[in-house]
Amino acid sequence: MESIVAQVVPMLEGSARPEGVEDDWIINFFNHARHIDDKEMQTLWARLLAGEATEPGSFSKRTMNMLRPLDKREAEVFANFCRFVWQIDGYAMCLVYETESSYLEPTLYVKSGITYDELSHLNSIGLTTLNTNSGFRKGTSLDSITVSYCGSVFSVNMQGLEDKSIERGFAVLNQAGRELAAITSPVPVEGFAEYVIARWRASGLDVTPSTTSP
Repeated sequence: MESIVAQVVPMLEGSARPEGVEDDWIINFFNHARHIDDKEMQTLWARLLAGEATEPGSFSKRTMNMLRPLDKREAEVFANFCRFVWQIDGYAMCLVYETESSYLEPTLYVKSGITYDELSHLNSIGLTTLNTNSGFRKGTSLDSITVSYCGSVFSVNMQGLEDKSIERGFAVLNQAGRELAAITSPVPVEGFAEYVIARWRASGLDVTPSTTSP
């Protein structure tokens, strides 16, 4: 517990409001965190506490309860999965468009460790929902939306299109997954932004770099 708290202090921002964190949330947090021995997992729990102290109400107790049985390997798989997360119209969305490799060459996803088995496991532990049949889409009534990937911001123009939606792929983050994704520090996947933009443009979307903040 002392190790986790020691890591939290430098993570806090000037706007942090630790006094706004509910007492039962704190009690629940330390009931779980006191059993975490692995250093890397302690850092994950420290980020959770720092995030809640910065913006009380960001992390539900349900999410905390799901984090407790997560082992180091599962945390690593989820963190890797979050390397494919985009911010689309204000929402964190993971864009996984391919789940299998062709016999000629592994897909960008498989090369990065995202396989169907890994996706299925994240689905089974309640962090994602998987649909490999028809996939998911994100619709909007707006003519233009802002999207971003690891700091790179783009504008998607849908004006004049009958179908104002973006293909989201086969896996979506559940509430717990979205909350935990906020405390990961994903390293961008080389070539992924270009891959996604090319796919969107091929579907008829007008995608251009933007100076708008993510």
